[in-house]
Amino acid sequence: MGDDGQPDLEQAIVWYRKAAELGLADAQHMLGALLFEGVGLAADKEAARAWLRKASAQGLARAQAYYGAMLIDDNGPGSMEPGVALLRMAAAQDDPSGQSYLARCYETGRGVARDDGQARALYEKAAQRTMANIYERGIGVAADPVRAAEWRKAAGIPVPRPR
Repeated sequence: MGDDGQPDLEQAIVWYRKAAELGLADAQHMLGALLFEGVGLAADKEAARAWLRKASAQGLARAQAYYGAMLIDDNGPGSMEPGVALLRMAAAQDDPSGQSYLARCYETGRGVARDDGQARALYEKAAQRTMANIYERGIGVAADPVRAAEWRKAAGIPVPRPR
């Protein structure tokens, strides 16, 4: 991220790999995403899958969303059902990516029976959570705890604990 200077993706990858090998789900997810996208290192879809599978198995919602979407996009035999299951797990943990991907499945009927009402509800929940995060962190707007609280309330998100 470069919080103390310039970002150093090469060093970040070294540390993500070490932490991933030690079993840290967040690092496994980040390493898998970087490998899948080919950011900072050569793209390696199989290695990406392995790391994302490990992070997903530990219950990390954003890894479940990423890996579930990857499986659905594969469109191969036996990939749709586990992909949708992972998206459901991520959405149940209020992960906005999982909610959005699952909403798209309901909107298009991909891997599930088409259900526009379910798609709308999931899209709305993802948008509310995203807006709460935007105002909480001041992403593209001035941080506004009052607006963040309004969006958290709309999404049914508990008030965050002080850090």
